[in-house]
Amino acid sequence: MSDTTHVIIDFHVLSIYDPKILIVIDNSKWLDIEAEEAIIEIVFPGSTKSITRTFIKNSANTFNSNDLLAGCEHEPCTDCNDLVYVDLPDGVYTITVKGTPDTFQATKYHLKTDRFQMKLDDILTQIGFDYHIDKAEDRKKINEVEFLMKVANAHIRREDVGKAKKFFDLAVNRLDKLEKCFN
Repeated sequence: MSDTTHVIIDFHVLSIYDPKILIVIDNSKWLDIEAEEAIIEIVFPGSTKSITRTFIKNSANTFNSNDLLAGCEHEPCTDCNDLVYVDLPDGVYTITVKGTPDTFQATKYHLKTDRFQMKLDDILTQIGFDYHIDKAEDRKKINEVEFLMKVANAHIRREDVGKAKKFFDLAVNRLDKLEKCFN
């Protein structure tokens, strides 16, 4: 008798602030389906189409724009030879890991904010080199942007994708306005 009754699919997305990659780390208990193939389905922000790839169990699975066909210059982007290495978009990703049989699966959401963080870092370093009391309003705006991002991340951890997207979009909008002040 096989022991599949306690299979636990568990994975985590590692945030490393590199907009070109997505790292998914497996922490599953595969038991008797350990030797079977697993797949990962990744849905980009704003899309309903999933990209399916092989998932390596008990390992860190790294994906870039080429792996996820995000750098294709032509549509449709299947087996495209024109792939270029590009930043993956910021936003809410839907990630599903499936074992074989696919009755063993788990879906999680990840808010990728790498490009957002790079823009914010540019502003922070600019204001940090020129710390004056008269920059208090700019620091207040930066704190507001950071707070909105914390709220978005809190909602994504609670799997409230709608609210996470709402607060993320608001943070992006405020950051874009702030960025114009520093350029």
